Amino acid sequence: MTDAAIPPGGTEVLDPPWDPWHPADIARLLAGVTVPWYVAGGWAIDLFIGRQTREHGDLEIAIPASAFAAIRGVLPDYEFDVVGSGRRWPLDSPAFDVMEVGLLFKAKWAAEPKNQADFAATAGLLGEDAAGWLRWALQRVHPGHAWIEALDRARGGQPS
Repeated sequence: MTDAAIPPGGTEVLDPPWDPWHPADIARLLAGVTVPWYVAGGWAIDLFIGRQTREHGDLEIAIPASAFAAIRGVLPDYEFDVVGSGRRWPLDSPAFDVMEVGLLFKAKWAAEPKNQADFAATAGLLGEDAAGWLRWALQRVHPGHAWIEALDRARGGQPS
């Protein structure tokens, strides 16, 4: 969620009232669900790498909007909120957003240490097609972004 897209209001979250789940937790809870879902954000990076590279303050999953009722239906004992930029809103808030592709999304906030770490851990592991897509997307969305050159260096100096 970009700062410009943040609606007014919400409750400040100084000390999150949750313990972050591990991807195995959500996989267990959603084991019987037939709608598509996937782990997004920082945990998606770690799952791609095959190991946990840093502490995570949350676990993000992405689902088609049309599948939300099915996901909510298997988690009836949990409260759902929209959380972003240090604030929390009720689920019916206009703050509800759609996840973008992991590293491309993180590129906007590349100066944050967790995003730098995720990029550094992942860039050299991307296949040719994935690296090429990320390079193209960065050039289109963030022309001149430092990660474009860094992506080439991580891949042995070869442009993606």
